[in-house]
Amino acid sequence: ATSNENGSASIEILNYNNISSIVWDNGETGASANDLSVGFHTVIVTTNLGCEFTFEFEINMNTAISEIDFIESFNIYPTVSSDFVNVEIEFARVTTPEVYLFSTHGQLVQKINLNTSRLINERIDVTDLSPGVYLLSVKAEGKIKTTRIVKM
Repeated sequence: ATSNENGSASIEILNYNNISSIVWDNGETGASANDLSVGFHTVIVTTNLGCEFTFEFEINMNTAISEIDFIESFNIYPTVSSDFVNVEIEFARVTTPEVYLFSTHGQLVQKINLNTSRLINERIDVTDLSPGVYLLSVKAEGKIKTTRIVKM
């Protein structure tokens, strides 16, 4: 399966005569799927003989928004945690950033509005999150920087 950042994916089958179904994890059927959220997805291909093949692929975050270019330092730690994640950022100028935490399915899990500053030192509580991979995004002045964290 191949995917792109606009939330669509397709699969190329060489001999469709031997295929009874193609089902994407969002319920769509056929050789392509649209409106897929950011994160990992699967497509199941079933042959006429009943054999199932599952393919995993990832829809990446759309990078049409520019990455923050006025960051002096960007430190997220630990990136694997069961309780807290520290966000330390030094901007080249005073700004009012926001921190977003998304599931790999693109669902907003947490939003933190930060005070206007050049230096950010924020401790994010992840104890109530389910174990898994999350995307931590920092947005400032219409630009964004994203990294992955893992909740144990």
